[in-house]
Amino acid sequence: MEIARERVINWKEGWLYLAGLGLTELPNLPVNLLYLDCSDNQLTNLPKTLPMCLRRIYCHNNMLTTMPDTLPESLLAIDCANNQLTTLPNTLPLDLAMLDCSQNWLNTLPDTLPAGLIHLYCDRNKLTTLPNTLPMGLRKLECSNNCLNTIPENLPATLKWLNFKNNNLPCMEDNESIMKYVVRIKAILEKISKERIVQRCGLYFEELAKKVWHPQRVELLMLAGVDMEDM
Repeated sequence: MEIARERVINWKEGWLYLAGLGLTELPNLPVNLLYLDCSDNQLTNLPKTLPMCLRRIYCHNNMLTTMPDTLPESLLAIDCANNQLTTLPNTLPLDLAMLDCSQNWLNTLPDTLPAGLIHLYCDRNKLTTLPNTLPMGLRKLECSNNCLNTIPENLPATLKWLNFKNNNLPCMEDNESIMKYVVRIKAILEKISKERIVQRCGLYFEELAKKVWHPQRVELLMLAGVDMEDM
């Protein structure tokens, strides 16, 4: 902590580097700080109040279980990869352009992601779905190594790079465009959905038949003189 405090005292401008110091908490930060690197420590949480003009924060490779709900609106980039996060705040800064939350324990992402988001890295989590509505300016979506079994209804037309590898979905083929991949996946998912409906209907019919032809009911019909061959 002494080294960290000394760096804060000597900081003038630009980045404040507090990485790899074995910190379990952060020292008081300069109020006019723009860039903070506190990665590769043992932090379990970040201060609830960070400098209001902070633009970039790199806090990857820590032990964070939560992120503050009151992140500065000035933030443009957050790298919180390789922590122990199970959720992200629903109040991410609106102008956030880059979010790297890979290698955590996330089951879901916020329903509404920042409108200004351009690069999203959420690979190596436990995600089963993505938000139905993704930012319209999103260019890069890295969501490999999750448990995804569906894709959002409307992927942004701005997407230039997409990685769905190692999910419960077919991989993108070589030289296959994002548009063609999405169309192919939706067709596969629709086919699977129809097959499940047919299978479910078959099970319902079978169950209904068992109830109609219950042995006791058959016996009662026979005692009543009903010819079962006519049924």
